Amino acid sequence: MKISSVVQGKSVYLCIALFAAVSVVGCNGSGGTISFSRKTVDVGRTNVGDSVSAAFRMRNRTDVAMTVTFLPECDCTVLSTDSMELAPRGFGKLEVRAAADAPGEFHKYVYVQTAGSDDFFTIEVKGYAE
Repeated sequence: MKISSVVQGKSVYLCIALFAAVSVVGCNGSGGTISFSRKTVDVGRTNVGDSVSAAFRMRNRTDVAMTVTFLPECDCTVLSTDSMELAPRGFGKLEVRAAADAPGEFHKYVYVQTAGSDDFFTIEVKGYAE
């Protein structure tokens, strides 16, 4: 095997890995324009039928104001707002209230998107219902 073919093969793998990394970063966090203090809140144990609450704090990482839109995955999840305007370098807070509707582990998701972007990502409330 020639050295040039080994180097060429490694270059192909490096390009594939770099493309995959850029793709994941671009989808996770709306291109880095906003950040969350945490993307998952574990509310612990609760009873079936009870509602749990979680708060998500976010920051606009850009120098321009932006609108952030939130969409719950189901009707059992209620949000404090459907969207909010974040000032440049400003902070915001989203309250999420979700019902634990069956015994066992549960996961409730909220889809987050910034205006002008086709990318979105999720934040999650999870716990265990007894």
